[in-house]
Amino acid sequence: NVESGCYASCCRRQTCGRCNWSTCHDDRALVRAVLSNLFDELCIDTSRVYLQGESNGGMLVHYLAQELPEMFAAVVPFYGLPLIGHAVVPMSQVLQTP
Repeated sequence: NVESGCYASCCRRQTCGRCNWSTCHDDRALVRAVLSNLFDELCIDTSRVYLQGESNGGMLVHYLAQELPEMFAAVVPFYGLPLIGHAVVPMSQVLQTP
């Protein structure tokens, strides 16, 4: 919905708000299904699956690393903090600089 600034998927669920910068689809389920399909169809060493993302993709990397830790050997988020409310540690620790 362009007028409200809310994605249609969020409007249908009535979850529009100032922090809804993404859609309301289940990204965890989508990634799990895609990876499962790839593992079933291709010869993939499942112990060597890596995840990398930049900016909003970096935020998704944080989320997927927390939600699907068994799926990835390592994750590399660039320029992306964890999603609000989804940090494994308090955001005050994430934002600290050495």
